[in-house]
Amino acid sequence: MPISTTSERESTVGVSAKGVYHRLTRRLFLHYRFCLSLIFRMRNLLRQMDPLSFSIEGFNLLLYPKGSIAFNVWTEFQVERRELGLMLRAVDLGMTFFDVGANVGLFTLAIGKKLGNSGGQVYSFEPCAETCAIFQQNLRINELTNVHLVQAALTDQVGEGILQLNAAFRDGLNTLGRPTHSDCRIVASQTVSTTTIDHFMEVNDIRRVDALKVDAEGAELLVFMGARKLLERPDAPLILYEGYSWCTAGFNYHPGEIMLFLKQFGYQFFVIDSDMGRLILQPCDHLCDEMVVALKPGDSRFEGLLQQKDRY
Repeated sequence: MPISTTSERESTVGVSAKGVYHRLTRRLFLHYRFCLSLIFRMRNLLRQMDPLSFSIEGFNLLLYPKGSIAFNVWTEFQVERRELGLMLRAVDLGMTFFDVGANVGLFTLAIGKKLGNSGGQVYSFEPCAETCAIFQQNLRINELTNVHLVQAALTDQVGEGILQLNAAFRDGLNTLGRPTHSDCRIVASQTVSTTTIDHFMEVNDIRRVDALKVDAEGAELLVFMGARKLLERPDAPLILYEGYSWCTAGFNYHPGEIMLFLKQFGYQFFVIDSDMGRLILQPCDHLCDEMVVALKPGDSRFEGLLQQKDRY
């Protein structure tokens, strides 16, 4: 039997390795194509579905089946139930709620349902035109009349901004800043109106805001900087906001700066306990990459909130 030389053996090993590499690459490619095909099929199926039903704290909501929020509800993926439940327990009849970065209105719909005909009002701010169209559908199918949808972004100035738009099912990541979230996939941009909370309240003669949710994909600090007059009041709102460094990086600041800014107005900071759903007091230097609840101590409107637990 002829003995193969070292170069021949290396050649054989090289060919074998190349074959394994190509087979593995092909399998990964086919797997990727299958997953992509499945996603598109699910998306098309979702578009053909009747309105989705979502229940929270005893309130039943309907969602128009389009966009990332509806997809997350349908698949039970990344739905902020604890945060939404907390806000529902915080907001009482007759109150005024601001939903900043409302997307298609999940928080708005739930709180709008709770407020009902009590005289309470919801003001929802969403800059993206396509998302606002879905929002309008959600208002219609839920028959809500106490919600005011404002197609604008809240920041620290009145004017215009450039909104970076993401691909389908990533619309919750649209941002006025640099797209720094790992899931961002920018496909277009849109010029949008911007305003501030203080300016909006003044021109619309809004006397108070009891609760405020801010999910502005990194622009949270700008939102609060545009609300100084509201924040310095003794009846300043309870706040739920996102404080994630991978979003604030798009605006070149650290989420700790949000807490330092709010602290000067007398706010304390809490996180929601994952086991019981209760609020846990946190020092400023311990909070980063969290959903944060900010509350002024002694606020009689929310006295019972610190003792309450959620239902999950």
